[in-house]
Amino acid sequence: MSNFLDYILEKSEKISTSTLIIISILLLSVFFNIYILMAMKCISDKINKIENNIIEKEKTLKTPIIIEYKKGKNILPKPIKNTVKIQTKTTKVSNDTKKQKIISLNNSIQKNKIIKFIKKSNKNINITEAQYMAECFIEAGKKFNINPYLLASIAKAESTYYRHSVSKSGAIGLMQVNWKVHEKNLKKTFPHIKCKEDLKEIRNGILSGAYVLKRLMQNTKDINRCLCGYLGQNSKSYVEKIHRYKYQIENI
Repeated sequence: MSNFLDYILEKSEKISTSTLIIISILLLSVFFNIYILMAMKCISDKINKIENNIIEKEKTLKTPIIIEYKKGKNILPKPIKNTVKIQTKTTKVSNDTKKQKIISLNNSIQKNKIIKFIKKSNKNINITEAQYMAECFIEAGKKFNINPYLLASIAKAESTYYRHSVSKSGAIGLMQVNWKVHEKNLKKTFPHIKCKEDLKEIRNGILSGAYVLKRLMQNTKDINRCLCGYLGQNSKSYVEKIHRYKYQIENI
């Protein structure tokens, strides 16, 4: 090594100063370029590493996976989108439940008002029978799209809620339905009603009366004419009485 340095010094004495400066500058330039290349490579490696981390994180965010361990099996949950759908269905179910609760509350209010009116109109009717009548008026009202208060008012005017009532003209039951006139249609609509005595049963009598009224309502939207048709004759006092009873039930 010392021989090499001696050789360089010997030769350098023969080289001019300007030449030495140029060689020094070239050497410095080479070392500087090498340094820059190494620095750029290092920076490039760091950038690639950062990009790879970002890509991995993006994949993780797009499809998050939670592994549950249960009895030695890996259970992979469904993507988040499915969870959103389930929450939407739950919301719909809750809305339907709210509607059912509102309907149930309205039915309960109607039922209580009709029960009170029946008991007030006929003290011989026990509470169990009055409750069953009220339920049947509401059922018939839903089935034929008729106000149950109107049906209860007709029953009050026709029989005062005596289900065994039979008129001179042959009208039977709570709603005083004429079996001779409506026998064919009633048997067709209600297969379980087979004879006139069946109209004395509370539910049969109310459903039959609601059916007859509904047929009349299909011919005209004038409720007063329908009531006269139900009675079988024009009677202003009958119509006024029905409306009065209905108003009394509504305001109990």
